Amino acid sequence: MPVDPATLVVALVITFIAAIVQGTIGIGLGLLSVPVLTLIDPVLTPVPQLIATLPMTMMMSGGEAHAIEWRAVGRVVAARVPGIAIGIGLLAIADDHLLDGLIGASVLLAVIIIASGVTIHRNRTSELVAGVVSGATATISSIGGPPLALLYRRESGSAVRANLATIFFFGILMTVAARAFSGHVSSTDLWVSLWLAPVVVAGYLVARRLHAKMEGRALRASILAVSALSGAGLLVRSLLS
Repeated sequence: MPVDPATLVVALVITFIAAIVQGTIGIGLGLLSVPVLTLIDPVLTPVPQLIATLPMTMMMSGGEAHAIEWRAVGRVVAARVPGIAIGIGLLAIADDHLLDGLIGASVLLAVIIIASGVTIHRNRTSELVAGVVSGATATISSIGGPPLALLYRRESGSAVRANLATIFFFGILMTVAARAFSGHVSSTDLWVSLWLAPVVVAGYLVARRLHAKMEGRALRASILAVSALSGAGLLVRSLLS
């Protein structure tokens, strides 16, 4: 067993809580779980979070399919291709601590800009930029949600959840395939993801009861809070790991 039982139980609990957050506001699983689990045991991240999230993205996308804007989703997914290439390149040449620090600082900067009142309008250009950045950060650390969540933060709860879930589904398939092709997926990643996937689904089923409460100001504040926590978590990880 690549992970001792006590550590695995802790990972399951943290993943369950993070899955509830993502199932409620559209992001949160990798954002909350990856920085914490890396400090507990590095083998728990980041690929297992990508794989384990797949069933939830399918359920979220199908559950609120009426809110999906397929043209916008297509643009963002297409833009993730060069982003993934950038991420693979950075994995090959850059130190993990440096990458964590850069991504963490970038996420916090984005949160500060949005919280200051600056509005990022969702259009073709911003969708393409968000797709590239999301593809790169997801490939490096499985944290690709903040650029997309900030892009969709003024949409309804169903639109945020459905569109992000659809983008994540295709994006995860692309990212995992790219990492596997470049030798950045291990048998341990697959083993851990098989344990995490059921609690991710369970977290989503709990989150469905909270959808009605996450609209408007509450949704926007939650997106900013979760993004800020993830950025801070990555900075801490870069300093302590």
